[in-house]
Amino acid sequence: MRTTPDQASRTIQSTFNLRFAVAGLRTLCGWTSAPRRFGMTFLLLAGLLSGCGENAGVRISTVDSADELKSKIGSDNLLIIHALDREHFKRGHIPGAINVDYEKMTPAMLPPDKTRPILFYCAGGGCPVSRMAARKAVEWGYRNVSVYEPGIKGWQAAGMPTSTGD
Repeated sequence: MRTTPDQASRTIQSTFNLRFAVAGLRTLCGWTSAPRRFGMTFLLLAGLLSGCGENAGVRISTVDSADELKSKIGSDNLLIIHALDREHFKRGHIPGAINVDYEKMTPAMLPPDKTRPILFYCAGGGCPVSRMAARKAVEWGYRNVSVYEPGIKGWQAAGMPTSTGD
């Protein structure tokens, strides 16, 4: 007995919450348009089976504490990027960080070595900018990308030193 595309779609929909799965896949792969019915099922399965492109296996790691970040500073040629605008950067940033405004970020602003470790941070406390910048870097082929979730607020709350100005 052959299964029609419509039957297959209903079967998968009953097994998974397809909207949730496709939304997650869209976020993971950077898709912006919502495919319909059979196309949605096909794209979900294709994405799960083949990944989202050449960087499908690249994971963005998370640094959760100021102490963990402090232990990484100065090691492994880590590049720390303050992903907010210049005014935020001048008011206070992690020592040694450079400023690359996410809204203006281009591949030319990042290192040519796509294996160099890069850590993005922003304000923290729910600020999504560091994660968005990290996703963009992965899309551009960077392989060793992480985010410092607590951001500058978490860094300061932990009593860590900050630098001001450019």
